[in-house]
Amino acid sequence: MNKITITLLVLAAFAAGAVLGPKLWAPMSGDAAMSGETTQEREILYWVAPMDPNFRRDEPGKSPMGMDLVPVYADQAPAGDEVTISPAVENNLGVRTEAARVRPLWRRVEATGYVGFDETRISHINTRVQGWIARLLVDAEGERVRQGDLLFELYSPELVNAQKEYLQALRRGGESLQRGAAEKLRALGMIAPEIEALGKRGTASENIRFVAPQDGIVASLSVR
Repeated sequence: MNKITITLLVLAAFAAGAVLGPKLWAPMSGDAAMSGETTQEREILYWVAPMDPNFRRDEPGKSPMGMDLVPVYADQAPAGDEVTISPAVENNLGVRTEAARVRPLWRRVEATGYVGFDETRISHINTRVQGWIARLLVDAEGERVRQGDLLFELYSPELVNAQKEYLQALRRGGESLQRGAAEKLRALGMIAPEIEALGKRGTASENIRFVAPQDGIVASLSVR
């Protein structure tokens, strides 16, 4: 009885082996064989960073951004400067595409700054003779003025005498004398339009006008 039982077990095992054997040793189907053949035939040229195609390596590794390098196969190598990313990598990176168009780019930068005057465009209006302000049209610092605006009128006995000397030089007709008298008026602070108006008027003016030489803001006012 025991002998029969052992024999049946051995035969059963052998039969199972006979049934399983063909399955284990049967050749792969055509699709499976072709898939394995394709995998073996695909040649890897190099490994590249997903976000930087210029970063290449001859073996797997990490990119400078800590991402896994992706293989570039011989049958999918990009031509020229073209960069291709597999759909799987594109999905993992969350890449979104958009049509390129011309538009201004801006970036907000928060920083500490200082506001000051342009040192190359500061004008100082000073009197060069003794006298007093007969009329002041600028009320306070910070007031905005335009070129040609009247700032103040100055009365100076010295300027009155210099005007009379200039008028006398015009009457005498000496060119050098006229030029010298005009130079004296300019040295005392009279501007060219005022000197020209003096010659046309023919009489000395008690008050000399001082106007703004340019547009700007009054930064300092030392008279009241």
